[in-house]
Amino acid sequence: MPESLPDYDYLLDLLPVGAMIIDANLKIVNWNRTLTDWTDIRRQDAVGHSLGKLFPNVAEQRYCQRLQDLFDHGLPVSFSAALHKYFLPIKPRHGLEGHMIQQTEARLLASHRNLALITIQDFSMQYRQLAQLKTERAELLRARDELQNTNEILVQRNRELDEFSYVASHDLQEPLRKITTFAQLVAKELSDQMTPKQQSYIAQVVSGTRRMRNLITDLLAFAGAGRTEVDRQPVDLNEVVCNVLDALELRLQETQTQVILDPLPIVLGDKGQLTQLYQNMIANALKFSTNSSPQIHINVEHATSGIVLGVKDNGIGIDPAYAEQIFKPFARLPSKHHVEGTGIGLSICKKVVNRHGGEIWVESPAEGGAHFRFTLDTPVRQIVPLMSQADDIPNFISASI
Repeated sequence: MPESLPDYDYLLDLLPVGAMIIDANLKIVNWNRTLTDWTDIRRQDAVGHSLGKLFPNVAEQRYCQRLQDLFDHGLPVSFSAALHKYFLPIKPRHGLEGHMIQQTEARLLASHRNLALITIQDFSMQYRQLAQLKTERAELLRARDELQNTNEILVQRNRELDEFSYVASHDLQEPLRKITTFAQLVAKELSDQMTPKQQSYIAQVVSGTRRMRNLITDLLAFAGAGRTEVDRQPVDLNEVVCNVLDALELRLQETQTQVILDPLPIVLGDKGQLTQLYQNMIANALKFSTNSSPQIHINVEHATSGIVLGVKDNGIGIDPAYAEQIFKPFARLPSKHHVEGTGIGLSICKKVVNRHGGEIWVESPAEGGAHFRFTLDTPVRQIVPLMSQADDIPNFISASI
């Protein structure tokens, strides 16, 4: 080491990277502790040796020529980890295989222009992590594509299933109509010749075919709810509900049901499907009303995430254990009350709500009855005061303004 060169041992050992000092002949002048840890070559064994002889790969990969240019022209030299991978053939740490991936910089010392400082940073772990991230990203993209493809297949199959259900249900109606008609004709023409037991058989045939026709009609409605695209237009829910209540007026009056209607918003949705939604929920409330003073409350509540619409009744209520099952097609829950129906209505409600990007659920209030609540993933335009539609409100509705 030249006499004018200060003792760099301490300073080099403080560096968190591998570091060495070489002279213009590319001989090692100093060598820090980090390089000793990496190579098992002690400082005293490295100093005085030619860099190219100690590490033949340095010469083979033309590093020596680049370093010589450093001394000739004074411009710093960088060996990128991305291009050259490693400067010294050092085994990586952390149990990694191969060579340590290094970022190497070489520059002349300001006080000794005939000496150069070479620093080596270990980028092995970062490169391994980057490679792992690339692999994981490729796997995620492949999984995304597979999921997208699967979803497209499911959408197509569901569409085909809905189409099949619709066609099959439609084609089944005519044979059932004929069975019902001929059974009734037989009963009429041979009524004075049949025994009570035979008449009972005919009645059971007619009753069974009628139930089957009701089931097919509901199945058609369920399949039809998914056959057409959602035509999103501004829909005044007050108008929708009033039309539904007007269609159910006779049943409401026969049961003396009190209807309470909150001011409802205008939403972007499919008017036909939203009408079907309220038709089924209100009809369901009427069907399960055993109270001497039946009441249906069509409401709206404001939540942090938006509005929550609902239909609440004071009927027989629903056991919380069946809160999810009731929305499945043909679901018939155990009950001491015999109620006619096919179990399709609420599954249609769920399909309509889902097609509008919302969710539907049922709650069982402490005071009894059932409260069906749902959201719609559609922008709310405004809440329309029912007073402005007073002429359209059936006279048996109590409007809360």
